[in-house]
Amino acid sequence: MSSDLGWEFPIDSGDQWQGFNDPGIEHFRGSPFGNLAREIIQNSLDAAVGNAPVSVSFDVQEIPTEQIPGIEDLKDTVKRCLGAPGNDGKKAQQFFYAAAKALLGKKVTVLSIVEKNTTGIRGPYRNDTPYFAYMKSTGQSKKEVRDGGVGLGSYGIGKLAPFAVSDVRTIFVSTVFKSGATYKQFTQGKALLTSHLDQKNRTRQNVGFWGVKANCMPVDGRFSELPKWVQRARNLSDLSQNLGTSFHVIGFNAVQDWDKFLLASVLENFFSAIWKSQLVVKIGNEVVAKETINELFARADLVESLTEMSEGEPEAFNNAKHFLETLVGTEEVIIENQENRELGNCEVRIVVGDVLPKRVAILRNGMFITDQMEHLKRFGDFKEFVAVVECQNNRGNELLREMEPPRHDKFEPDRLTLAERPRGQRALSELGRWVRDMLKRHARDPVSDVTEVKELADYFADDFGEDNSSQKGEEVNPVGAIKIRAQPLRRRAVVIQQEGEGEEGGAGGNGGSGGGGGGHGPKEGAGSGGNGKSSPVVVELSNVRSVVLNSKKRRVAFTLGFTGKMELLVYEAGADTDRRLDIVKCSAGKVRNGAVKNIPVKRGIRTALDIELNGNFEGAMKVTGHEI
Repeated sequence: MSSDLGWEFPIDSGDQWQGFNDPGIEHFRGSPFGNLAREIIQNSLDAAVGNAPVSVSFDVQEIPTEQIPGIEDLKDTVKRCLGAPGNDGKKAQQFFYAAAKALLGKKVTVLSIVEKNTTGIRGPYRNDTPYFAYMKSTGQSKKEVRDGGVGLGSYGIGKLAPFAVSDVRTIFVSTVFKSGATYKQFTQGKALLTSHLDQKNRTRQNVGFWGVKANCMPVDGRFSELPKWVQRARNLSDLSQNLGTSFHVIGFNAVQDWDKFLLASVLENFFSAIWKSQLVVKIGNEVVAKETINELFARADLVESLTEMSEGEPEAFNNAKHFLETLVGTEEVIIENQENRELGNCEVRIVVGDVLPKRVAILRNGMFITDQMEHLKRFGDFKEFVAVVECQNNRGNELLREMEPPRHDKFEPDRLTLAERPRGQRALSELGRWVRDMLKRHARDPVSDVTEVKELADYFADDFGEDNSSQKGEEVNPVGAIKIRAQPLRRRAVVIQQEGEGEEGGAGGNGGSGGGGGGHGPKEGAGSGGNGKSSPVVVELSNVRSVVLNSKKRRVAFTLGFTGKMELLVYEAGADTDRRLDIVKCSAGKVRNGAVKNIPVKRGIRTALDIELNGNFEGAMKVTGHEI
């Protein structure tokens, strides 16, 4: 490797000292994997190019330590930070001791994040380009505008999210971008440590860069001088085929279930972009795409792991499943549009039914932002519902984006310039009022005022004589007071069309066998048939999903309100009648006469079963459960 390449921590020309507690990194440490997914993927989506979906992969690999560019310089710097005056705090000492130990091993754990179908981070290396904003600036956000007016890669404080999952606070970036008619590749490392003293007792800054030492420049090309694993493209002829960016997190903190935490965050935050085939995410061997998203949302092990993830889980995960249902285009989805003065065309999609969380999700460019928008939080006198709101206008989405904090989890008009704040406030206020009006129209629980029903007066005569008073002298209204409240709606089965893979759907508690007929509620439906025997107890299955595995196999998932054992039957959903389908194999219980018996279930715990039918089937499926 050439002598002009290496790590450079610039000399601090003033009498300053940067300690260990970096506020930018600390900002993302509360939920590091969730923040990593949001920051990386949202920038990738903003930099989409062409019609193919953006692809982002997360893969962990063990890299020989000697292949880390400038490893000896990095080891020396970490050691100097460990022994530097002012770095004797407990957190700093623990961090640098662990970092030094990690770099002394034979291999280093690296998380490689590779995006495809994006523009890359455009250079050159000067203070008016996205590349400079990402690698060199502090707190600066540099956006470009592509055709149609959508901002590209905004690299503000969110670029620090990868450092929050690194045990050595070090990353390498390799990006291929188009510059005029040619393609270029910039490769560079960056470390966020602390101030320290060099061999000559000079104070060095806390931020260092690997690349061309002079002026801390990136490596432009020079393919043969760099390790293959760190480069986006490995030779000049490959540049045009490798447009986009690769991020490598050195010393990745691969805690237990990190991949599940990351997967859950992707599902919660990008269900819209995934369902609309704008995004495909790969985490190890797990592929998150339109064809797999429903199956992933039904995984019990994923939900169980979320209880240890962060506050608000697994509620946020379950809410995202409901939000997804508003996007599938079934007949039960209510769609309304409005031309917002500041945001342009906005759309709200509403589903009304049982066991829904009364939440309104606000999306921007396929990413979930918040379900806690002002004036859209409390719905005490509404039926149960979910709603998803999305601005359909590029100009409006840019305004929303400018009001988002670094975590992209709310809208704050005060983040706009003084002149733009009234626009932001008007946009949010008008949007909130309109969405609430639409919910009043479609999901309000219409409770009437107290009303006298004179037609019933003859049936409720006064027993206290003509003076209409009781023995205690209290007046009695012979008419009485009646309150009228709408009966909650039962949700129809949701049937989700999947291109090339048949259909998916589910329904809970759909009838039972036996002479007396069954009800639809938990433990209802016991009755006597013509032969004098009791009917099986029909149980209500909540959040039923049926995922196509192949022409004969389905994965069925549901939640029950009791603990014990159950019998499962499946039917072809027909317009007039439901034809029974025979099951020949199941991953739990015992198959007998086309049904699955003795399936162990727990109240509130997701049950997932792989079933195989006795013949090919590609239609919509109904699922029925009986308590044994």
